[in-house]
Amino acid sequence: MQSFSWPAGRIPAGARLSGTVVKERRHKHINSTKTKTKKPYPDFPLTAHPTGRWCKKIRGKIYYFGYIKDGWEAAVELYQAQRDDLYAGRPPRPPSDGLTIRDLCNGFIAHCDQSMPCSQPPRTNRRCER
Repeated sequence: MQSFSWPAGRIPAGARLSGTVVKERRHKHINSTKTKTKKPYPDFPLTAHPTGRWCKKIRGKIYYFGYIKDGWEAAVELYQAQRDDLYAGRPPRPPSDGLTIRDLCNGFIAHCDQSMPCSQPPRTNRRCER
């Protein structure tokens, strides 16, 4: 039986050579047709991600701060609002537009302090110690 040999560099994908399968190599170029987004100014803290979002790597993890198409001003505003929490390793606080539990409790305690005379010993509120 005569052995057949392929010309050099012309082995087709999927051909078997001594029990191994030759895989076809394809090169994928990310953003080969897109232009790279530049930073608005030299000290800009965020980087343009290939997915079309502004990002920043903080403590080894990538955080996203909005889409490039929405403008860089909103991304910087969100980054500055969340920056301290992220660098401290905490999850960022959600924006609070309304009443928080802390504000509600502090308001209740202030109301109790105003309405309760100090001559009566308070049961749960120990602030009245004049």
